[in-house]
Amino acid sequence: YRGAVALYEKALGPTHADYATAVNNLATLYHTTRAYDRAEPLFRHVLTLRQNALGPEHPAVAGSLLNLASVAAAQGNYAGAIRYVQTAAALEDRLIPNVFAFTTEKQKLQFMQTLSGSYYGFLSLVQQHMPQDPVVAREALQMVWRRKGLVFDAESRAREATHARLPDAARKSAGEAFALRSELAGLFLHRPAGMTAAQHHQAIEALLAQIEDRERQLAGVNAVFARERAQKTADIASVARRLPPHAALIEFVKFRDYDFRAGDWRPSWRYLAFVLTATGTVTLVDLGEADPLEAAARRAVESIHVAMSTRGVQILPGAKKPAPPTRKSDPSLPALADLYEKLWAPLAPALGDVNQVMLSPDGMLNLVPFVALQNKEGQALVERYALAYLTTGRELVGADQVVAPPQSALLLVANPAFDRKTSKIKTGGVALRYGLVRGGFEPLPGTEQEAKDIPSLVSGEAGAKTVLVAAQATERAVKEARSPRIMHLATHGFFLQDAPAAASANTRGLTLSKPKTAVKAEPQTAGQDELQTARAASQPSSGQKYENPLVRSGLAFAGANHALDATSGDDGLLTALEITGMDLAGTDLVVLSACETAVGEVRTGEGVFGLRRAFAIAGAKNLMMSLWPVSDEVTANQMKSFYGKLQRLPPAEALRQAQMETIRALQAKDGTASPGFWAPFILQGAQALGP
Repeated sequence: YRGAVALYEKALGPTHADYATAVNNLATLYHTTRAYDRAEPLFRHVLTLRQNALGPEHPAVAGSLLNLASVAAAQGNYAGAIRYVQTAAALEDRLIPNVFAFTTEKQKLQFMQTLSGSYYGFLSLVQQHMPQDPVVAREALQMVWRRKGLVFDAESRAREATHARLPDAARKSAGEAFALRSELAGLFLHRPAGMTAAQHHQAIEALLAQIEDRERQLAGVNAVFARERAQKTADIASVARRLPPHAALIEFVKFRDYDFRAGDWRPSWRYLAFVLTATGTVTLVDLGEADPLEAAARRAVESIHVAMSTRGVQILPGAKKPAPPTRKSDPSLPALADLYEKLWAPLAPALGDVNQVMLSPDGMLNLVPFVALQNKEGQALVERYALAYLTTGRELVGADQVVAPPQSALLLVANPAFDRKTSKIKTGGVALRYGLVRGGFEPLPGTEQEAKDIPSLVSGEAGAKTVLVAAQATERAVKEARSPRIMHLATHGFFLQDAPAAASANTRGLTLSKPKTAVKAEPQTAGQDELQTARAASQPSSGQKYENPLVRSGLAFAGANHALDATSGDDGLLTALEITGMDLAGTDLVVLSACETAVGEVRTGEGVFGLRRAFAIAGAKNLMMSLWPVSDEVTANQMKSFYGKLQRLPPAEALRQAQMETIRALQAKDGTASPGFWAPFILQGAQALGP
């Protein structure tokens, strides 16, 4: 390494960026061999070289700051390390929106992985060395809000802006802001020849000022941009103000542990939880290593699937229905009790006497039925709390902005005629369609009851109510719907993993292969010549047929069993990707009365890629969906109860009371209430607990 430094200096000079990289490599070697007294001055020198050669805003400058943070922490200077990481993260935060301005969703996801060094490094510092410091805990939570779910936010804003119908002046400002961001991104990454570091910095600040001016104008005339602007500056106080008096937010975060003394990433991942109350109090709870916690979560979810598959929910037509379950025979109850002890018991002291909780899960926790977790006395969380889900607590800020009014009161679609042909064109189809229709979708007669019961329970203040069943329940009718206040879709849902199987007559979805758990992203070693990075969070396995999870999930409508016969238009299968293009900006609530509509491909830091993400991107404020196959009969009764209560209660509380009612009905009938029957549905939305 010393030889390389000498060669670069001779060939390029002592101020060149490549010379700085050679020095950085030598400093990294000293760090990994714990010669910190040699590493630190070299890292400082590299920082100065990069600031002068590349400009003070370049990502490599952030990398040098992270290296200095690592050395400071290794020597016990944790406060200094925190400052270095915060400075690096601030540089990256300025770059993110400008890169997002001209990249695809996939590229955005990949770019955010390259910035995981500062994010995970900061959380590692806090968890390992300053977990009880209330000031640092607040700073860590705000760091989470600046990074978690950013790609989801960007995609949602892009879709909303498309349907915003801006006036000409605002549309011009939006176009100018986009062009300025593209220019700024290039300036961040490359300093033009002949421009000094001071001039480079001035040029960046001038562009930022112009962008700020355009965005201020847009926020003044359009709710979409006003909400985006508010969420950019979300802090503890602004989020806490959006919580009801007896509510709390639990922000979960999964991150990779960093070993500061060794200057390398540990093999383990961890979960932290930040509990924020309406008074603004922040409590940091370390939930430990991810593997045992996710194993417990997986056991709980799988045990519910096992319990349901032995109780007539997934049996084929004509098979004998097993006897009703008992508490001793229900495998889900001990698994849910075990998960309670590992996941919820550590959080309970920080929650105090709250009775409403907003949950922002991460990783595998996105698939956990929190309402069904049970304490040692057998009391489920649903008996104590109204629970709702968020992508991140940042969503609470600006949630009351009225983006668009609803265009009708209700669109209800139920029991589609899956066997009805919607096209006369014959084709060989594609792999996705073949995989779905190979088993076929069975009728759902129980959903007809929902079509009869629900319309009278929905107020008609927003206009017309439309009910579509059988042959009228088409994909086209749903896609062309424009912002009904409530959209209720009672049909089969699907999410493809590898090889789909046939649908059961007693459920509202396909019986698919074992769900995948959270995919682990593995940060690379720190201190290299580029930023500390993390590998892409989602790489398809060698046997995986379908790449885009938004194409692999969706809903079935009339004609779905003949999708192979359609080459264009309405083939009966509405994918999540198609849903992202719908205009639901004025929709208060979407109810997916189908199987496993909340599942999908889990990506750490970005939630679940599937129907859950698609409807949120389309603009729906609140979304009710299921985590596993649901009982046709029980679901119809629970939906009737839910809508009856929805007219006077917020969605999350209406669902809680409907679930409690279902528990009492099952106990009266069978002597026990299996969570598999009463707890499949969850509510996601910033206003699920009320405005």
